[in-house]
Order: sequence, then C-alpha cells, then structure tokens
Amino acid sequence: MRTSTNRRAILTAPNAVSVFGFALVLVGCSRLNTWDGFGLVIIGRLLDVLDGWIARKYHQTSRLGAILDATLDKLALLVITSAAWYFEMAPVAALAAIIGINIVVTAVTYVAARRHPQATLSVSRSGKYAMALQNASLALYIASQLMTSNGTLASYLWNAGHLAIFLGTAVFGLWAVYGYVRRAIQPA
Repeated sequence: MRTSTNRRAILTAPNAVSVFGFALVLVGCSRLNTWDGFGLVIIGRLLDVLDGWIARKYHQTSRLGAILDATLDKLALLVITSAAWYFEMAPVAALAAIIGINIVVTAVTYVAARRHPQATLSVSRSGKYAMALQNASLALYIASQLMTSNGTLASYLWNAGHLAIFLGTAVFGLWAVYGYVRRAIQPA
C-alpha cells in the first residue's frame, strides 16, 4: 500500500507538466541559436508557471512536487545558461552572476533545510522574482542575438537584458539570499 501512495504523489499532473517543460528546455537548448530552439525553451519555461497553478487548483500540492519543481527550475536555468554560454548569446559576466547567485541560494537553502528539517522552506517572493528576471534576461539576450534584420530592436533587447540581470541578481537575488540566510541561522 505504501508504494501506491508514493506513486500517487509522484504521478500527478503538475509533476508531469514540470518534467515535460524541462524536457522542452533540454531539446530547445541543443539548438538555442535558432528561433525554433528558442521557442521550445520559452514554452518550457512558461510551463513552469503553469505547474504550480495546476497543483494549487486541483489540490495536488506535495513536498515531493515542490522539491521536483524547484530542482527542475534550477537545472533548467543551468542548462539555458550553459547553452547561452556555448552559443555565445549572452555576456559572460551576466551568466556568471546567474550561476553564482543560484549556487549561493542553493547552498543556503540546503543549510536551512538541514538545520530545520521540519520547516517548510517555501520559495520567497523575492526568490521568485529573481528567478523570473534571470530567465527574462536570458530570453532578452538570446532574442537580441537571433535578430538579424533589426539592429535597433536587438540593441534595446540587449540593454533590457542588462536591466533584468541587474534586478534579478543584484536586487531580488541578493534580497532572497538575505531571507534564506536569516532562515538558516535561526535557532533550531
């Protein structure tokens, strides 16, 4: 009986959407230097928004689903960042900032989870904004590189990517780290 309960917790619509979205990101990143690949990545990341909504709407939220979603979010961001580096579609400093802030967030969240195993370590609002802006900055950088016929629009997109990366790492990312550090150092 225990196995069927575990299976029921794993085989949910939100988890399927999370995995499918991540698969689209993987396929899209293999050809990120094309509009088709970029489109698959965008659809995959948009599905990430949908999985949480489905979980809440149909009462299928679970600790496992939250862990799966957060893990696939971080992996998708890592894959997109790596593909953007490989295809030279974003500034290396921006990619390093994304990777760096996410390593810190992951490490601090791990420490908080170890220190407070019974606590619910939900993602903070600033963490969600940071992740959204980091994804947006990558999308803006990549779109600007794919545009060949409109140099002005490409320039605007590139500069908007700079703004999004600043907000996503220096503002919301660091604020999220601060919140996670506060959780981690609270007495057990």
